[in-house]
Amino acid sequence: MIIKYIKGVKTKSIFGYEIIDAKTSLIFAYIFLLIEEIIKPYFGKLEYEIFAAYLYVLISNISIIILIINSFFKRKTLPIIYFRIFISPLFVYFILGLGKIFYSTLMIISLLLY
Repeated sequence: MIIKYIKGVKTKSIFGYEIIDAKTSLIFAYIFLLIEEIIKPYFGKLEYEIFAAYLYVLISNISIIILIINSFFKRKTLPIIYFRIFISPLFVYFILGLGKIFYSTLMIISLLLY
């Protein structure tokens, strides 16, 4: 498989799909954040529901972190003013997302060991 390069940045993933640009990464990061905040009150109270909720939060936040990193690396495809306006809140969320990933991982491990 031939991998195309544009100034040292891969344009295809290891599976052969095109890597999305910064605008699409930002849009989907905000969509995942919105969906997570909307469905968070509906997480259950039983043990397997709590396990599923923590698993969802873990996967969702890993996806958001990957999208933030991708939008940072593809930032040259956006005008600088749009990048600064839309990426700044996500950089703040980057630290919070890492904390959520760590906490969700600990809770999943504790639920599995309990």
